[in-house]
Amino acid sequence: MHPLGISDDQFWALDVFANAKDPLAESRAAVQPGLAIDAPSSADLAARKWLPLAVVYTVTNAEANYLRVPEDAALVALRLEDGEARVAQLVEAFQGKPPHKPTAPAPRERVRNPEAPPGIVGGRFLQDVTALLHPGPGTWVFRLLLGDRIAACGPSRISGIAETQKPRTPPVAKPAADAPPPPATPGLKLVSKGSRFAGSVRGKGAAALVLVVLLSEDDPGPRVFPLSVALHDGVGTFAVEGPAPGYVGWAFSEEEIAGPAR
Repeated sequence: MHPLGISDDQFWALDVFANAKDPLAESRAAVQPGLAIDAPSSADLAARKWLPLAVVYTVTNAEANYLRVPEDAALVALRLEDGEARVAQLVEAFQGKPPHKPTAPAPRERVRNPEAPPGIVGGRFLQDVTALLHPGPGTWVFRLLLGDRIAACGPSRISGIAETQKPRTPPVAKPAADAPPPPATPGLKLVSKGSRFAGSVRGKGAAALVLVVLLSEDDPGPRVFPLSVALHDGVGTFAVEGPAPGYVGWAFSEEEIAGPAR
């Protein structure tokens, strides 16, 4: 899945977005917000040194003064071989080609303006995934979360780099009696019950690795819950407790996605 249609070599060119597709054309014409990402299908980081992620977004005029891009967006990376998951907020200082120069933008007051005239604003930029998440070798998929919106791309095969982080063993999830019925085919379901998020997963084997991410514009960072969910006859349930009501919940397992739950 490569929504922008950027060739692998073009990701490291001077103008990455030259000849790129516009996956937001339809939503832009309808004056609706949109979000799209793309990454190379393969990258030898011994030669390339860094992994770019192309981001294109639009927000409505009413959102523009309180929904901040990139800092309100969270990037999720999942390695398909072993379920390793990494999550981080986007960082403006890691935009574009390294070496990066740290920036300290002036803080903006969040102001909701429901009476703003109809219209959208947006932009596009490159995010250095290497600096942000330090992905190791393997096949990765990427998901960018912005509140109740999501953009997905991948898989991307990364080579030429050593593993820099020890893979973590996620805690075993307790079964959740209030979980939704499992999907009929391999996948996930997630529901919100106030500050509690309950889910079900259908998969193969004895357990499924599930990542739950909670977001709120009033929270400085994503809340992340990696879980190992025991499967019985291919089905398992899980739940996490958020800090307070009002969060948006997402769940991931391999290439499957559930959400937004709110």
